[in-house]
Amino acid sequence: SSSLPSFPPVAIMGDAAHSMSPFKGQGCNQALQDGPLLVDWLTTKRASFESALKGYHREMSQRTTRMVHASRRAARDLH
Repeated sequence: SSSLPSFPPVAIMGDAAHSMSPFKGQGCNQALQDGPLLVDWLTTKRASFESALKGYHREMSQRTTRMVHASRRAARDLH
């Protein structure tokens, strides 16, 4: 029985984290907001690295879900 390799915790940002169609022009904007959010979790919130990644992911997901859905609607409506 083989086991999968173990990797350290990582954070993904921008289109890698929340890919969306280009019809709202928000992919880059979301990435620009992800960076400072992660920095905030890693510095001012005084969370452990793992807790910071979880907090970042939770906040990033909440913020970007609205844009991802809007982008899907725009793709549907425009095509």
